[in-house]
This record gives sequence, structure tokens and C-alpha cells, in this order.
Amino acid sequence: MIWDAHNVGRVGVWFDCETNRPVRWVRWYDDVSGEYEAFRMEPKRAVKSGIPLHSILYRNKSRLRFVPDPVAVPRGTVRECDEPGCHAEAIWCVADCEDLTPILRPDGVPFVRRHVMGQRYYCDKHWRPPTVTTVRGVTNEVTEVVQP
Repeated sequence: MIWDAHNVGRVGVWFDCETNRPVRWVRWYDDVSGEYEAFRMEPKRAVKSGIPLHSILYRNKSRLRFVPDPVAVPRGTVRECDEPGCHAEAIWCVADCEDLTPILRPDGVPFVRRHVMGQRYYCDKHWRPPTVTTVRGVTNEVTEVVQP
């Protein structure tokens, strides 16, 4: 079967089974022959730069596997807001996480890990921040300010 953005139906990343490295911007993939076609760079950025898309296309042959993004809303589905009584279309998706015990990197620095416990969908009117549950069981709302 030939896979493309229309029949995968999810947002995610294709991985090369031999190297276990991501293959970015896959246009289509044939799981019978193992052939795929992908862009060398982000297509939207290429169009803005005036680079013709046919010049950045390449073909390769390798077994790929698709790993869906667990937080992204599946394409083509319309979700309702999770606020009770609200039936508006959900625009936002937030992930509730749980802290895991840190592990030590080879250089001895602790590496913080988190596990996605669930996700909630909200409209613009009812958005609430994601939550993080610590190892001790304390749940906090996470708000991060990002400035340019």
C-alpha cells in the first residue's frame, strides 16, 4: 500500500528501520517495495525562499515505520471542547504529564523525564493549562512564558 498524508490520518514521524533515524518530510511511502519520496528541506520554507519543490525531492528505498505523535489531534477529526456543556470545536490540545524518577546521564548529570498521562481538548474560551504531577503526587498547572 502506498502511504501519504491523506491515508495515514495521523501526525507523526517516519523512522528508518535499519538506522532508527527519522526521515523528515516524507511525501509518500510504498510498504510493499520499500520505496519512498521525501523533501530534502521543509517544503513551506523552500517555497518562501523561491526554491522549486522538484529540485529538493529525492527517492530512496528502505523499510520505514510510522510513529504517531501521542499529543497531536488526528487529522480529519473534529473534537469537542472538554468543558462540560460546551460543544464548540476544540482548537487546543494540552497534555497532562507525570514526572518519572530521573536517570543519570553518562556524565553524571540527572536527566529529567516525564510521561504523558492523558490529553484534554479545549476551545479558545475554555482553555486551561496542562498539569504536571510530581514524584511525590503533587499536581501543578504548568504555564511557561515564551518571549521572542
